[in-house]
Amino acid sequence: MIADRVRLQLAEFNKLYVKKPTAPEPSNVRRMWAVLAALGHWFKLDDHHAIMMITHMDDGERANEIVSLLGCAFLTMLDTIERMGWLKPDSEILDLGVMMSIWLHWSRGMPDYGIGEDDTWRESIAAYAKRGGIDLEASGHSSIGEIMENLDFQKQERTLGQAKAGKWKWPKMVRSSCRSQKPSAC
Repeated sequence: MIADRVRLQLAEFNKLYVKKPTAPEPSNVRRMWAVLAALGHWFKLDDHHAIMMITHMDDGERANEIVSLLGCAFLTMLDTIERMGWLKPDSEILDLGVMMSIWLHWSRGMPDYGIGEDDTWRESIAAYAKRGGIDLEASGHSSIGEIMENLDFQKQERTLGQAKAGKWKWPKMVRSSCRSQKPSAC
């Protein structure tokens, strides 16, 4: 099931994150990125199928939780990248703009299904791109311009604040999620 696959990937991301959340090692940051980039590629490989697997879960609350966890992980990653000084067009993370575009692209239809309607992580991804001077249209998916037009990221850009460990409350979100799910996947 997709939920279990996503949880296993996020569990790996969490293991890497908790090693040194306030002073991450560059190699660890690259491994964290690889986990989320793999998820992005998996979703993008057949984004319609990935969206359908999430939106057609029997448990809408669980689908919302998974999408929120994914968004929180990606924002936590972008915050970590910013703290490393890598949130820029010539980033150490060579596929940064591409992955930001892919994550925005595959998640674009979720609110149409009532999933993640209250989440602002998509807008925050766009705000991070703008803050870092990353041109998503030049580096990303062909329809990213249209997707960006539908996001209200100017407000998010003003509320991003400074980069700091724990800003997106990843550990708290994981603990909360793990209470309701199988501990082996947390």
